[in-house]
Amino acid sequence: MDRSDTTAANHANNFFADLPLLAQASAVFDTTQYRGAPDDWELVVTDIAGSTPAVAAGKHKTVNFVAAMAIAALKNLCAPTRLPFLFGGDGSARASESRAPGAGVTVDLDGLCCRWNPLQSGRGRMLTLIIQRATDPGAVHAQVMHLAQQSGAAAPVRPGTLRTGWPPKGMMLEAQATRRDGPLWLAVLRVLSNTLLAQLIFMFGRPVGGFDPKQYI
Repeated sequence: MDRSDTTAANHANNFFADLPLLAQASAVFDTTQYRGAPDDWELVVTDIAGSTPAVAAGKHKTVNFVAAMAIAALKNLCAPTRLPFLFGGDGSARASESRAPGAGVTVDLDGLCCRWNPLQSGRGRMLTLIIQRATDPGAVHAQVMHLAQQSGAAAPVRPGTLRTGWPPKGMMLEAQATRRDGPLWLAVLRVLSNTLLAQLIFMFGRPVGGFDPKQYI
């Protein structure tokens, strides 16, 4: 990394360090918590073409994985700067320094994995609400959460709902995305061996080296 890259990384890290921390989801509706991004930054937004029919055909995990690929690629391109991102299931949004999205740059998907089993509905159906032109979106959010909490935990993603399995259901997706120029069978073997080791670590729940499974969850 040259001096200009180091300066940009420090500038980005300082910007994020000065942002107020949001203790709960409802705080995102408080506009006083927001700060304007630096003028020389860019907002990268991706969308998966054909995601609606793909989801209707049961390919939820494929759509999610492709959306996550954009996050991993930009994360590695801007390393070591830690950048915020919003994962939308069939797309993503991420802030980046203007130096990051370079044409012709080889996509690095290092760290991209698909290890969790699909979430299961606790009461028979999962529902997404898209609210437009609400006068007070914070009040709408509060009412929705109130209704959701009447029958138990409102958050669908929590430690108790995260499950892993072996071999992972996203094995082929991960192998195809990370194989680079090597043969697919070698990438599959690498994913199988890595996920088997991870499965054993999660099973025993004990830290191995610098990896703590409880902290990871």
